[in-house]
Amino acid sequence: MHSSILVLQGYALSYAHYGIHHEMLSDSVRTLAYKDAIAKNAKLFSGKRVLDVGCGTSILSMFSCSCADASKVVAVDMSKIICQVRQELEPVIEAR
Repeated sequence: MHSSILVLQGYALSYAHYGIHHEMLSDSVRTLAYKDAIAKNAKLFSGKRVLDVGCGTSILSMFSCSCADASKVVAVDMSKIICQVRQELEPVIEAR
């Protein structure tokens, strides 16, 4: 197997558990800094389509909508745990 594929798999596995996502969301300084940066640059997002690659919990996607009025946000992640949560939430997401 090619070494870059192994690196990518290792990277994906490092986000494959709830703990890392909880840790990042619990870091209020980090999370609020991202929110503030998006809000201060709202004119760059307003009315635009946003692609959030490696979205994890999609917190930045949500900030793009709520703080910056993005017209559409597509959030993409390859972590198994995020895909599992997406499947569990699918009925709620589809209802919107």
